[in-house]
Amino acid sequence: SDDDEAGLKLHPTTLKGVTTLLQRRKVPSLEEITVELDMKAELQSLQASGIRTIFDLVKLPNDKLKQLATSDAIRLKKRALEKLSPEAEKLYEEGLELLLGLNHKVINRSEGIEHIVAAATAGCKAAIGHCLREGLGSISQNKEKGYIFTDKAAKKGNVYACSYLGEIYENGDGVEENTKTALKWYRRAADGECALGQFNLGRCARMGVGIDEDQKKLADKCAATWIGKSAEKGFCEARFAMAELRECGHGIDKDPAAAKTLYLEAAKQGHKKALEKAMQLGEGIE
Repeated sequence: SDDDEAGLKLHPTTLKGVTTLLQRRKVPSLEEITVELDMKAELQSLQASGIRTIFDLVKLPNDKLKQLATSDAIRLKKRALEKLSPEAEKLYEEGLELLLGLNHKVINRSEGIEHIVAAATAGCKAAIGHCLREGLGSISQNKEKGYIFTDKAAKKGNVYACSYLGEIYENGDGVEENTKTALKWYRRAADGECALGQFNLGRCARMGVGIDEDQKKLADKCAATWIGKSAEKGFCEARFAMAELRECGHGIDKDPAAAKTLYLEAAKQGHKKALEKAMQLGEGIE
């Protein structure tokens, strides 16, 4: 299966934290799923082998699962992953919010990584791709596999995966660099109201990526528009960038007061450069 191909191997300490995080989510019990699929015999076999929860089940590779129970247990695991899917997607989004300072959240890297690893463990392909690309938690980095899972998630409509796929193509990270393809994926993420995608689209316009020289003035306005949309959604990196645009009047009216507000908002979310700027402005951040 896809999830077995991912080869996610967690250190016991990481696994303990992830399991605790998953157990707080509202998901059906192993008993409920076995009743739904009329698989009580498999339940007894699994419980005898120490598999007590839905989380114990999905963490097991298929070959080990076959050794513990009948081959029908693979069908049970597949159903468990389907049931976990909505919570796994939420966990990934919450993890990104904490990792990057999205949606007005204060940056907390360790909690963000724990959420993303938990989402990956629960079968979220976008999170699996993220963990493999970055080598998050105790997961070994594998950019090739990371690209495969990110591509799958993007093509299934995960807007964060769309944005990250854009970054992969923009940087030529494990694939051939392709600006046009990068912009296509950023645009798809941005149109899906993804603050990360909106910021990346605006950032590219600001840098002149894929922009002809005679369109430079339009590019500045385009950058301000997309970065502004992302900033309004509470992405600290976009707030900092928008503050710079407001301070200089690039693509938008110059407004030092608005710039200061944006710098302080980004600083309160833990954005390092914004914190430095706040100190220059003589503003303390609580």
